[in-house]
Amino acid sequence: MRAERGFALVLVLWALILLTTIGMAFGFAVRIESASGVALSEQVQAEAIATAGVRRAILGLLLEDNDARWKMDGRVYDIPWPDATLRATMRAENGKIDINNAPQPLLEGLFEALLPESDAEALAAAVLDWRDRDDRATPEGAERDEYEAVGRRGPANARFASVEELAQVLGFDGTMLEQLRPYITVYGQSGKINAVAADVAVLAAIPDISAETAEQFVAERDAAIAAGEAPDLNLLGAGKRYLDRRLRPSVVNIRANARLHGGAAATIDAVVLLRSRSKPYEILDWRQPLPDTAARAEPVTER
Repeated sequence: MRAERGFALVLVLWALILLTTIGMAFGFAVRIESASGVALSEQVQAEAIATAGVRRAILGLLLEDNDARWKMDGRVYDIPWPDATLRATMRAENGKIDINNAPQPLLEGLFEALLPESDAEALAAAVLDWRDRDDRATPEGAERDEYEAVGRRGPANARFASVEELAQVLGFDGTMLEQLRPYITVYGQSGKINAVAADVAVLAAIPDISAETAEQFVAERDAAIAAGEAPDLNLLGAGKRYLDRRLRPSVVNIRANARLHGGAAATIDAVVLLRSRSKPYEILDWRQPLPDTAARAEPVTER
């Protein structure tokens, strides 16, 4: 009888241990689910605030008052928002290199500057073969046979519909695209670059323009614009043939970054056509980087 009682006591203890373990596991799971729900809710909130930042930037760009109108020169605008930091920065798309219109030397200069380990000449030729309408290969380029040899489809023999399409061109990959993305566009509408809107990195990618010359030009250009004067392109020497200070910026890249005080962050990259024929603006492209890259994309340098 005593042995049976002892066995029953052991069973009860094991049952208590099992129930306690199940209860602790259930409580842990509930806490994890609750924390995940809060994190997801905060992430959605950050994305909504970043979207609002894009809309606010568009409103600033459409102001009639020239002095009050927001500028497309990369400066950071802090937008008041409760319980969050919201910032927006804007650049004219024609201050970038248009991969649909840029001539081969300009493309080669871009790839030499930003992809130094690559064969810039072959990459530029592959871009030309992708966007032209014929099947004749450019020297060092790639047409259908070269794509089929590596099991890929291409070229499109048409203009690039988006910057992302560049990753499909022979010789390119996603990592290279991310390195080039801030400096290229398909909305520039010209083979030349807007000299007023181009940043140092774009200018330094132009043949015959060094990084030092690009920095000096940007400093002098900004001073001239502040004084109400036209920037002098002569400092850029032969490289000025790829630039035009008369190009009007009608398409703008807006980057809005929102960060909640709790840490969740989101970034929206939008390309917007201002004052289209039928409406005040039209969104041409909308890109939302993953949350782990949003923090790295946050504009932090104020001009």
